Amino acid sequence: MEIRTKRDHIGGFKLSGRLSQASDTEERDVVAIKKALETVGEYEAPDYGITSFPDTALFEGMKRFQKRNGLKVDGIANPDGETEEKLNQLLRTDNPPTTQLPDRIHAGENAAKVLPEAPMTAPLSTAFPNTLS
Repeated sequence: MEIRTKRDHIGGFKLSGRLSQASDTEERDVVAIKKALETVGEYEAPDYGITSFPDTALFEGMKRFQKRNGLKVDGIANPDGETEEKLNQLLRTDNPPTTQLPDRIHAGENAAKVLPEAPMTAPLSTAFPNTLS
């Protein structure tokens, strides 16, 4: 499993199929668009992290993004469609309008997992005195 930190940058994505409330979706498409929308400030991951399930917050965030960017407001993203293209355009700029990347991503066993960075507060020998000699 790949582990990434908040410093990693999303450089764009490619949907494999239509993403809407009424369509079957690929898990990786859901995770990719949630991460992209979160990066541009239109999706807030729940405390438990980003999941691969298309939730209400995803479609509300997509509609906000579409409205703010002058796109058709329908909560639908299509491969090579205007929503995907505009998100990718913003993600590929040197300074995309960003929020923090999610602390953790849960999208199945083989998915990337983003973990928070935490400073070491004590040497291991002090934190675990009976385990190191």
